[in-house]
Amino acid sequence: VDVIGANCSTGPEHMLPVVERLAKSTLLPIAVQPNAGLPIQKEGRTIFPMGAAEMAAFAPKFHAAGAGIVGGCCGTTPEYVGMIARELKGKAPAARTYTPGLRITSRMKTVIIGPGQPFCLIGEKINPTGRKKFAGAIAEGRMDLVVAEARKQLEAGATALDVNVGVPLTDEPALMGKAITAIQNVVDLPLVIDSSYVEALEQGLINYPGKALVNSINAELERIEQIFPLVKRYGAAVIALCAEDEIPERAADRVKNAEKILRHAERYGVARENIMFDPLALVVSAMQTGSAQTLETIRIIARDLGSPTSLGLSNVSFGLPNRHLINQTFLSMAVAAGLDAAIMSPYDPELRLALSAAGLFAGRDPDCRRYIDVQMALEEEQKSAASAAADAAKPRTSDERIYEAVVEGDRDSIDRLVNQALSEGSDPFHLFVDVMTPAIRHLGDLFGARRKFIPHLVAAADTMKRGVAILTPLLEASGQVQHKGTIVMATVKGDIHDIGKSVCAIMLRNFGFKVHDLGRNVPMETILSAAQEHKADILGLSALMTTTMMQMKGVTDAVRERRLPYKVLVGGAVVTPRFATEIGADGYSKDVGDCVQAAEALIDGRTAGLLTASA
Repeated sequence: VDVIGANCSTGPEHMLPVVERLAKSTLLPIAVQPNAGLPIQKEGRTIFPMGAAEMAAFAPKFHAAGAGIVGGCCGTTPEYVGMIARELKGKAPAARTYTPGLRITSRMKTVIIGPGQPFCLIGEKINPTGRKKFAGAIAEGRMDLVVAEARKQLEAGATALDVNVGVPLTDEPALMGKAITAIQNVVDLPLVIDSSYVEALEQGLINYPGKALVNSINAELERIEQIFPLVKRYGAAVIALCAEDEIPERAADRVKNAEKILRHAERYGVARENIMFDPLALVVSAMQTGSAQTLETIRIIARDLGSPTSLGLSNVSFGLPNRHLINQTFLSMAVAAGLDAAIMSPYDPELRLALSAAGLFAGRDPDCRRYIDVQMALEEEQKSAASAAADAAKPRTSDERIYEAVVEGDRDSIDRLVNQALSEGSDPFHLFVDVMTPAIRHLGDLFGARRKFIPHLVAAADTMKRGVAILTPLLEASGQVQHKGTIVMATVKGDIHDIGKSVCAIMLRNFGFKVHDLGRNVPMETILSAAQEHKADILGLSALMTTTMMQMKGVTDAVRERRLPYKVLVGGAVVTPRFATEIGADGYSKDVGDCVQAAEALIDGRTAGLLTASA
């Protein structure tokens, strides 16, 4: 990326904090092009309320915040841009306060690793080594145990998750891609893609919607030539082992390997800040001097190379009794030496507490807040564990398992769970109406409360879809199928955005609606023709851009003028309840979380109440 920024979507007052945050996160040039205020509808026209002078007054504020390119988007004209230019004429880019450190991201979360940052605990448990049941599930292509482990490590306080699906005699690249997708649907932590095979690493990177950490590279030329092109191509960061074909005992030799890796990174165009070194935790029972040299390697890399460091903790205590004590002691010493991250188990409460306490003395925990948070969290976990133990003593019913599978988006388990419930004599209608439907409604509530997000909705909707597919033949045979109505959905002409609309379609189908999704950039006459063909009850229209919103009005006008029997439901990022009312729509859906409720309200004839409540 050469320039990063924000455009359209809002007026300048709402975009200013975006620029301020970007300026702390990158040294790249920042561009900003806001709308002339948030759009409103007036007499059938889209109006942008902010005048040129008012908007130009924000230009110095954007400059001070760190923007190097300032302009305008919807509602602006050459007059606006001219006034902005006059405000900024002759100004050099403002000084920026950039927070250094290696950054990894998930789809929704960024983690900074480096001096002064919270210690990065990379959960190690998504790994089939020595775990027969776990390895068997992966070999079968089932991701239910992988997803459960990811969720469990998130709840235990992991900052990132290492993902290793290396089971012999399997298609590891395909399994890696599947695992990366499944994990990112249920947790928001950044992932570390861990494999010895370049093909598996690449499939993980292809399927990863963020900046991953690749595990790993070393100083061998063959490995360098394999991994650095991937890191560069996919914009990843990488863990680099301070070893070549063998692990040097002396710290100075390990640091030489680190320097060699940095030289090659420059040759491949991989930024220095995207490399984290692993000084290698050696088995202390066999190499006490070597383990001491690991601590010295950490100190030298932090002092002389300025790079972050990470360790695989488990190796150090192998072959000795009370491994827990050895791990805890070594980790505290490593943090004191400057260690920034570790691949380790997040399940040991004493180890997590020791880690947070070590951060107090390593400059990683201003005001001791993280230590206090960890302490309080562990106390809550102990209470929850006691409660969970009591609940675990009670047998879980099939209904409870199906409900949980839908809420958590457990696609791999739902078929088995539904078939098991049916074999136990459960009524198909009961499973659909009393178990799966409340589960998906509950997820909608969590989405509205911003506790779940689009990926979770997609996974849950697909899980319910699979369960419903098993129940449908039984419901049809019994005459219990509930058909709520027929909906024709489309993103209007000129607009190519349809992710939210597509998820809405899945949700609506799960609730008994027949949905005909026409896709995106759909002309009005195509929508009306499809509505007639399918005898639609509702037309669901989506738009994400202010420039395409008025296409919705064309449809509502046509429905009214031709006296067609369809209700019109509108939604999308730029659509508001006020706009829906002004164009004569019958209903408004804020987002995926309430599209079912909005459609049901139209079928039930509660249109006016819906619009009033939404407004």
